[in-house]
Amino acid sequence: MSGNYIVSKDALRKLWRLAYPDRELPSLKSELWKEMGWQGRPTSLAGVRFLELLGVDEMAFDNLYCVAFQMMDAQWLAKRASYMEFNEVLKSTRTQLERELALEDVSSIKDLPAYNLLNQ
Repeated sequence: MSGNYIVSKDALRKLWRLAYPDRELPSLKSELWKEMGWQGRPTSLAGVRFLELLGVDEMAFDNLYCVAFQMMDAQWLAKRASYMEFNEVLKSTRTQLERELALEDVSSIKDLPAYNLLNQ
């Protein structure tokens, strides 16, 4: 796991440099990361796996965003949800994404079972 963690730290450093090219890189425990939207370092297997994917595929974030949007839309329609059920559908989408990202055979976003939603 330590090797994977190094890739994750490198991916975060690269992300910081891309987002803030003129600012000094803070330590990984700095509150400055909240400016980018991070609330803490990834602690789940799904979070660590996503950072690994981001380190090897520059389109990982874009593709995961599209998968998540399609997944949420599919769940919304399947549940015939209303505005009042938005948080429930959002939580369900997050749970499914985390479960898929934690699968052992996922080496790219295209390996996620939900990636097939993009081809429909």
